[in-house]
Amino acid sequence: MKSISLLVLGFIPLLSFAQTADPVIVKAKYKVTYSRDDKKLVDDICELDITKSGSYFYSQGLIAQIELINAKTLHAKQANEVVRFTASDLRRDLFPFTTIKNYRQRIAIEIQRIGIEYLAHVRDTLNSKPWNILREEKKIGTLRAQEAIQDRKGNRITAWFCKDLPFQDGPMYYNGLPGLIVSATSSLGWQFDLIDIKFTSEELNKYAISPYRLVSVAQFEKAKKNYSAQLQSGQYSNGDKLEKVKF
Repeated sequence: MKSISLLVLGFIPLLSFAQTADPVIVKAKYKVTYSRDDKKLVDDICELDITKSGSYFYSQGLIAQIELINAKTLHAKQANEVVRFTASDLRRDLFPFTTIKNYRQRIAIEIQRIGIEYLAHVRDTLNSKPWNILREEKKIGTLRAQEAIQDRKGNRITAWFCKDLPFQDGPMYYNGLPGLIVSATSSLGWQFDLIDIKFTSEELNKYAISPYRLVSVAQFEKAKKNYSAQLQSGQYSNGDKLEKVKF
């Protein structure tokens, strides 16, 4: 198997995470896929952690990859050796975003790693888009689910929610239905399916949030464009350096 070697020169960040403030009362695990032009680009397991004040949707595969990178980097640094990663260590089919829903401020924040920094922007306002709840029902596993549809500028989302799970939340930025979304598809190619759920009156393990900077949508898109251009041509798209973004 091919490997990728990197010299340990201090430029590989050991990623750390900060804890959430509220106890997690529900942990819902989803199978997530994204396909485009008949090619599967994302194939991951993600988790939705729900607290009383908000929720966190994130990739379990990405966390496992970060832990592996950190462990290999630390070992190589201590041994003064070259870091070696295999292709399987650096998966390209992981869900790249973390979504934080803040129930009090009624916003959904989307976080993505761009280069070595985590940048975030306000992705949506909670319940800003109305759902069309249909009469259609079906069993998903042991759960009775009802169908709902939402249209977003050419993107139709078809969701199945369960009233027996009284949480107006779901994967990614989906929310606002009278029950947890247990399955959802997007006309853009996304698929989300609940595969496990745990809830308790006791505190569950808290999700660890990577430190991030909140920026405007325009600044977020500019940072992505700059980073992509820098990887391809060695120069940033604005001919200078990555702009220092402020919100």
